[in-house]
Amino acid sequence: MAQSINLIPQQEMQEQQKAKAVGVSTVVSVVVLVVAVGVSTYFLIKTNNTKKRIKELDANIERLRSTVRGLSDIEIVARNLDKKYQALDEMLKTRPYYSMLLQEMNTRRPDDIVVEDLTLREAERLNISGKGTTYISVADFTNRLMNASFEGGDPGLKKVFTKVTLNSVSLENKSGNVNFSIVAEFDPKLLSK
Repeated sequence: MAQSINLIPQQEMQEQQKAKAVGVSTVVSVVVLVVAVGVSTYFLIKTNNTKKRIKELDANIERLRSTVRGLSDIEIVARNLDKKYQALDEMLKTRPYYSMLLQEMNTRRPDDIVVEDLTLREAERLNISGKGTTYISVADFTNRLMNASFEGGDPGLKKVFTKVTLNSVSLENKSGNVNFSIVAEFDPKLLSK
């Protein structure tokens, strides 16, 4: 067996190992530095993109907030309109149709009776005053108002007049006509649709 003899002094070997270590550590440092620069650049670009995106989103949010603030007036108007609509709807559903009452009264009125004044008192009374040709025509008018089997008129309003009272009746000397005043009570439930 051959024996190798190392003639390089110990100090020289240490210097060579140091040089190798410095070369390897330099390469490793450069690689680590390049990797660190690459990672730092990536995160820097990512951070800048994120900040830019945040600014865009903040601007968009502010634009949408101003749009919402602009719509608040419309929302207030819409709420007010809805309240008004609800009030009108309730009023129209529950109000009595006095035109039906007047139509029924006119249908039952004899031809020789003229109604001159009509006043609604309270919610269920009607003051009727006018002229007739005779006492019999005034009596006929009051009887027709109370007659639940009266021919003609609205079938749903046959019993609309619940009580009829003749307040006054007087004969005019000049014309011979009869002035009258009647209080007619009615059922307002029959006047709703």
